[in-house]
Amino acid sequence: PRELSENGTIPAEALAFLSALMQCDCSLLIAGNTASGKTTTLNALFSFIPGNERVIITEETPEINLPHKHQMRLVANRDMGITLKDLVYDTLRMRPDRMVVGEVRNKEETEALFDVLLAGQARGSYATFHAQSAEEALSRLQSFGVRREDIGSIDCVVVQRRMLMYDAERRKNSEVRRVVEIAGVENEGLQSIYRHGKPIRYGRLLDKMAESFGLNREGMLDELKRRERVIMETQGDFSAFYKAVQKDFFGLEG
Repeated sequence: PRELSENGTIPAEALAFLSALMQCDCSLLIAGNTASGKTTTLNALFSFIPGNERVIITEETPEINLPHKHQMRLVANRDMGITLKDLVYDTLRMRPDRMVVGEVRNKEETEALFDVLLAGQARGSYATFHAQSAEEALSRLQSFGVRREDIGSIDCVVVQRRMLMYDAERRKNSEVRRVVEIAGVENEGLQSIYRHGKPIRYGRLLDKMAESFGLNREGMLDELKRRERVIMETQGDFSAFYKAVQKDFFGLEG
């Protein structure tokens, strides 16, 4: 996660916000275009999930790589007639703390994801999705048959895009990956929290996080500032970062 901030993918302040969101009972959709780094960001954000929680991962192509010891990975197999939708339904009896759907791409997979979300079987469910903005993500979900009143089962949409940036001085294009939008889902609509290049604006999700942490709004803001310092000052590779965060945030030995 620190490297995502250092290379400009996501500001440290927004990363601290997402770290707290991951700890709460919230579900997250990471949207973006092809090869924008959605799965990489999801992997990184799982540093902020307690290591003693049980995680179930369903994928068509194994890409998600989480450090949690209590995890079960289910992989679809077309040759055997086992679809991602089949796997998601199988997890309904597995009682996970966290549920990850590697990538949702069509109507059947969307229906399966929302069956999990609406069943409330996990503290949080997470998926990646192809869309260029949070608004487009919700629109596409509805085009796949999700009812407007069910959209609110997703708490937050993070949009990450692969973009070309032109250096006029060097006359050269370079490819970058940036989190361009973070939006809370409120009353079947969206509340903007962060847009690329603009200051973060905490919405109602901050109040939900504060309640989960047992803090008032000011105390939650102080905690986010503290988390920002921890994330940016913790050195070492991913394994060392994970262990340090687990100990600092949750009192767990990674």
